[in-house]
Amino acid sequence: MSEYIFKLPDLGEGMVESEIGEWFISVGDQVSEEDLVGTMMTDKAAIELSSPITGKVIRLAGEPGDIVAVGAALIVFETDVAAEAAPTEAAPTVGGPLGPTEGLATTVVAEAAPTTPAPGQKRVMTSPAIRRRAREAG
Repeated sequence: MSEYIFKLPDLGEGMVESEIGEWFISVGDQVSEEDLVGTMMTDKAAIELSSPITGKVIRLAGEPGDIVAVGAALIVFETDVAAEAAPTEAAPTVGGPLGPTEGLATTVVAEAAPTTPAPGQKRVMTSPAIRRRAREAG
């Protein structure tokens, strides 16, 4: 078992904090990846946040109305797999030493979005709100 700390993401350009609107979960709940966990209120919008991983909620940042700084711990999850706790953001490496321009080219190619799904790919890349609506529609 390992812990995963979900930090409040930057919800808008120039935002340094956000208010907890409401929680859709509570301590002890088991949540799946992409489940809605709560609503955060900014100066301009109410934003629904979804769970980045599957796990059990062991701690919440506060109650509705509390202010949370961007980058501060929002939810602490207990996960079964250690690999889930650390999503990778690094680009895949290519064998052999790379020069400065070769490294840039490799990174740009690695970040390009595929236009067609890979064989056996089960998930469609879309927003959490659209995933929820599709799940509700069956």
